[in-house]
Amino acid sequence: MTQSDKPVLTVKQKRILIVKLSAVGDIVHTLPALQTLRNVFPDAYISWAVHKGPSGLLQNNPLLDEVICIPRQLKTFKAFCDVIHSLRKPKFDIAIDFQGLSKSGMWSFFSGAKQRIGFSGKESREINSLFMTRRILIPQATMNIIDINLSLLSALEISSNQLCKKATLFPSNEDQQYVQKWGQQARLEPHKAFVIDPFAGWVTKTWTFEYWAEFCDKLYKQKQYPVILLWGPSEENHVLALKEQINSQNPNICPVIAPKTSLLQLAALIKLYALAFIGGDTGPMHIAASLNIPVIALFGASSSDRNAPAFDGAKYITIHDLSQPCAGTFDRHCKHGHAPHHCMDTLTPDSVLQQTTRFLENL
Repeated sequence: MTQSDKPVLTVKQKRILIVKLSAVGDIVHTLPALQTLRNVFPDAYISWAVHKGPSGLLQNNPLLDEVICIPRQLKTFKAFCDVIHSLRKPKFDIAIDFQGLSKSGMWSFFSGAKQRIGFSGKESREINSLFMTRRILIPQATMNIIDINLSLLSALEISSNQLCKKATLFPSNEDQQYVQKWGQQARLEPHKAFVIDPFAGWVTKTWTFEYWAEFCDKLYKQKQYPVILLWGPSEENHVLALKEQINSQNPNICPVIAPKTSLLQLAALIKLYALAFIGGDTGPMHIAASLNIPVIALFGASSSDRNAPAFDGAKYITIHDLSQPCAGTFDRHCKHGHAPHHCMDTLTPDSVLQQTTRFLENL
């Protein structure tokens, strides 16, 4: 149950704006709310306000009537007015702010929606609550982020038995053909590779390259499947260095570096080639889980309760040493003495391999 400070709203054939600007994992976490809205209100006009980068995840999505891209920086007054025009043109009745920040609250307000639904309490950060007309209090401190997002829909008289935790992405035929062509050139077979994401936006959510090299060595000796290394913007030189380190550990592995992809091409690659996905609390990990690919998720400074990829049909384990003082703090830089990339040192390659093996054997 949720608590609020205003009466329940009603919706029939309304025009609804979802506000979730970023980031990749957060967008995936919000997809179940979109699915629920479309299931309950099939005739509603539903739009999504999002930054340009992660907007790629929403392309081709038949559940949406419109995607409105909000620039991260507006350098001119005209650019600001253009965004407001694009937000107001659909004449939204309701804006639902899943971000809980000042900037998302501001864009919810500028949409012109008379009813603006957002969080109350700790989920509402900065001055977000000032922009909301309806605020939902989330009482359970350790509730999963997918459930937290779905809780906002109680303001629309959506009952718990109507909630859906399904997250669906829609790569195009061209996206699938692109990764198929690459995979054929790399001599990969469908569903017979370990897809590994060794990177993250925070140094408190990553393993060292030494650990990844040791883990890949032990994994290959046990399973004999190829390894695909993912990378993102500004990470190309790092992934080349990691490949070299893995090869120096075991020349037989020859890890395959993923090609440059869009977000939906990345989803197509994971879906086609992954036997399992192994990585930290990152957007690609949540994409993999939403595709029902077996996921081994390594957690450091973020919360394995809150951020577990608990989508409908997801197959995953979270590996997290909660004895570490930085565990679950959401600190981007460790305040407890760990050097960068060392907050997860107690998750040793041997222990992760053992848990990975048990998990895959029990599927």
